[in-house]
Amino acid sequence: MIAAATAAAQPVLTVGQYVERIIQRRSTRARKPIVPTTSDTYRKDWRLRGGHLDSLPLTELTPTAVAAWWEDGLSEDCLTSHGRCYDLLKSVMTEAVEEELIDRNPCRVRGAGKPASRRTGQALTAQEVLAYLDAVPARYRVALAVAAWCGLRSGEVRGLRRCDIDLQEQVIWVRQGVTRVRKDDHSFEWRIARPKTEAGYRRVAMPSLLVEPLRTWLATAPMTGASGFLFPATDGGVPRPSRAR
Repeated sequence: MIAAATAAAQPVLTVGQYVERIIQRRSTRARKPIVPTTSDTYRKDWRLRGGHLDSLPLTELTPTAVAAWWEDGLSEDCLTSHGRCYDLLKSVMTEAVEEELIDRNPCRVRGAGKPASRRTGQALTAQEVLAYLDAVPARYRVALAVAAWCGLRSGEVRGLRRCDIDLQEQVIWVRQGVTRVRKDDHSFEWRIARPKTEAGYRRVAMPSLLVEPLRTWLATAPMTGASGFLFPATDGGVPRPSRAR
């Protein structure tokens, strides 16, 4: 009787609670933890797309319930986020099976998940890049030129510091990147971190046409010391936002 009463008194673990538990676990594990931007995306997708599954008891999540949720949430304007949410749910339920919280993974919808990209990337010609750089405001031109001619990602360019630029050797060192991650429901914070992989930590050749623009930028840009951001926001102390104005 005591054991039965104790079991009955235990709170019911919902799907949403278990999803959050796994996100937390993946964020803090010793080997290959997910980065804050990934956990932020997981939480955002679940918050927007999880729907009624969030409060459903974990043990009551059936293939029928998952299939109905999947079909109800489909629409042209949210296929990608809904697909990501399904992929997250499926991977989380795999861990629930491993923990023996459920017997089988209920995510069995054929063809569900993040859709393949409908677009293929198109590289600009050198002339198109030059025309584009000539058209943008001067304060963004050097940063965009570094991105275009050196193949750096947005977060890598915005994470560059004075000490990462070697004009004599004509190289750029990619040692860190910046991202904005959710701090709470109402605010974000900057995250500055090494590249995710060793391959991301690299030495990039600087084309000759970048040398003089960077030399001028280094001499005139508002930076503080060798560790100052090469392309800071207007206050000079934080990275330039990805949507700078």
